[in-house]
Amino acid sequence: MGQPCNRPHFRRSVTGGPRLDSGKHFQTPKTPKYGLSYQFNPDDMVYGSVVNGFRIGGVNQDVSSPLCGPELTALGFGTAAPRTYNSDRVRNYEVGMKVKPWERFRVAASVYYIDWFDIIRGVDVSSCSRMFTTNLGKAVSKGADLQMTFAPTHQVLLDLLVNYNDAKFTQTIRNPTASSDIVKAGWTLGQTPWTIVGSGEFKFTGPFGWASYFRSDVNYHSRNNGVTTQTDPDSASFNPLIRPDDSTLDVRLRSVPYTPVKVLAAIKKS
Repeated sequence: MGQPCNRPHFRRSVTGGPRLDSGKHFQTPKTPKYGLSYQFNPDDMVYGSVVNGFRIGGVNQDVSSPLCGPELTALGFGTAAPRTYNSDRVRNYEVGMKVKPWERFRVAASVYYIDWFDIIRGVDVSSCSRMFTTNLGKAVSKGADLQMTFAPTHQVLLDLLVNYNDAKFTQTIRNPTASSDIVKAGWTLGQTPWTIVGSGEFKFTGPFGWASYFRSDVNYHSRNNGVTTQTDPDSASFNPLIRPDDSTLDVRLRSVPYTPVKVLAAIKKS
């Protein structure tokens, strides 16, 4: 069953005293799930699923100051942002496998395709440094995951996780009175396209029988060079100071109980 969403917000008003912004929003979610799997043996399986998800709508703070007015008008909202927003829905199609080729090696992999309807997203009103939430049409997210664990000996454990994700709006949204699109088909949702996480651990018995280990972790996030509402010059919310986040590579080396410094290297590279 749906449930009310009552989100009061307090903010300081220039005319004196705290102000209460409140409202109610009711939704009735329906989230059917379908799945099929085949187990070859206790260690190997394949599966497919279709899963529906739901997020309830809500209530915005008041965004109607004179500084916000021109940008809100350009987006077709008049002099004030909408006070409420509706629910959004996702439908996730996924196929994958979990296998154990041999005793010390495991692999899990999947590919997915997600349809996103009436997506709930924040809209930045950069002219007055405010933001409100609304429904921004349709988007598609597609990608793949790969996870591998290998233990060549009882002392050594190696892990690798690779994820690719491509998420973009597929519908252009423009209000009837607007001079600018709120979102445009092809704009990215701002996700990291590639994520790679690797780790290696070596366990041993140190002096005095101490349980000890050396561990190394590598974490990489790629740069998203796609266009967003703040990086598209044709957008009313275009901000020339906004740049995509750099790619990051974080390398860490730890040992217990010998090394007091946990982080030996941290690299940020674009």
